[in-house]
Amino acid sequence: MKTNLSALLSLFSIVFSLPAVGFEYNPSATQPDVDPTSTATHLTLSPLLDEQPLNPPLEELSSETLAPFFEDWQIGKANSYQRYLAAIYNNHIKPTPWEVEQLYGQALQLTNTLLIDIQYDIWSDEQLSAFRTTDLGIWGLDPSCIAECTMPSFTPDMAELQAIAAKTPTLADDDFFTLVDAYYDYAYIHQGELSGYPRFFERTWDYGGYSLLGAEHHLALLQQIEAYQHNHADYLLHSPTTHFAQEVQHLRHRVLWDILFISDCSGLEREAIAAELNQILAQVSLSPVERQALQARLVIFEIGHPDIQVNCQDLEQCTCASG
Repeated sequence: MKTNLSALLSLFSIVFSLPAVGFEYNPSATQPDVDPTSTATHLTLSPLLDEQPLNPPLEELSSETLAPFFEDWQIGKANSYQRYLAAIYNNHIKPTPWEVEQLYGQALQLTNTLLIDIQYDIWSDEQLSAFRTTDLGIWGLDPSCIAECTMPSFTPDMAELQAIAAKTPTLADDDFFTLVDAYYDYAYIHQGELSGYPRFFERTWDYGGYSLLGAEHHLALLQQIEAYQHNHADYLLHSPTTHFAQEVQHLRHRVLWDILFISDCSGLEREAIAAELNQILAQVSLSPVERQALQARLVIFEIGHPDIQVNCQDLEQCTCASG
């Protein structure tokens, strides 16, 4: 069985080099580097927007509110993002889904601009506490913290992002944010990338917990991801940016990764886990490598293995679910 576990790792490492199922995207499209000296935004703005007052509910960000945490050039970047978003929200321009997708990528980039590594070491506990409890007013981004609340971060405000997506004529952006919201129980943005704890994982402490494989969360998400890639294949193929395509594929990889590895520590019984694995094998489109890896994983759960702990909802039975 040790050999089988090693084989699983080798098999699934190949999966991450496979193309996305149902669509292709342009891997050469990347985010620009943060330039502290630049006042330009990565979004194409109308020159008139800088002259227009912002109507409620979106307003110019308060420098007084942001100044305790950010420098002037960072506040300028945040205002460039906010002004373009306000133009969409206040119906000055009619957005397309790809503009919302680009705006989402800009939001991720903005968090990296605001929370550059150099600032982590100079924030006091009082400043960090004030940051996570202050309404900064940045649309779609809420201040938060990670690493036992020792580092500042942002969480995406899905309700606000979905409100912007609702203004476009098609559902590629709406369905994307719905999918992301379905995946994460707690999401945060770290170094410009979306991360966090999924709904198929039960945290028992700040850095760990157990998988909920067997409760059919994995099956439902894989089916939802597959439906998104199928329903919006044409959009994903032709979109000039790749934020949605890459993020959806990353979510799919993380679901499979949890099944193949994180579920070594599982909250449910082996019978429930095996039942969900059989459903996934029967109902989800899988590559040959993915299918082989999941079939091997199913065998391991069916016969048992000393390195795999189940029924970890009873923490006294598992050493893997607590710090």
